[in-house]
Amino acid sequence: MLVGHSYGGAVITNAATGDPQVKALVYVDAFAPAQSQTIAQLLAAYPGSCAMPANLNVVPFPGAPSGVADAYIKQSVFPSCMANGLPASEAHVLAATQLPLATIALTQQTGVADHPVMGRGRHRRPTTPSPWRCSLPRPTRRTPVSPGQTHRTYP
Repeated sequence: MLVGHSYGGAVITNAATGDPQVKALVYVDAFAPAQSQTIAQLLAAYPGSCAMPANLNVVPFPGAPSGVADAYIKQSVFPSCMANGLPASEAHVLAATQLPLATIALTQQTGVADHPVMGRGRHRRPTTPSPWRCSLPRPTRRTPVSPGQTHRTYP
């Protein structure tokens, strides 16, 4: 069983592709892309994400391929984007210590993970009817997620 949170949903989808030892995937507030879908396509399909270009600081890093850089959520929007509901002091620490996502990760197509899936979250397969409900192929678990809920999944 593989469990992914946030971008980790795309990671577990690719890690499970063609691996018979993986018996299930669990997406926790995670991207759950369909075959050949990119994170950028998922973000564009569901407007309202705070992970849009205007809210990112894109920083080149040594040795990166041409056109690739690290993307950080701007510290000014991080509290309302990723840490809403947390005390301001904690949200600011999280903003200052966040890890980046390489921009190439937004455009890489995913494989197909043909495994039972369960999940809850905001970043869904395109068939999801509601922007705040995760709907995945059978076997299915649907769990409501309230707008304004923090992105953090631990206590």
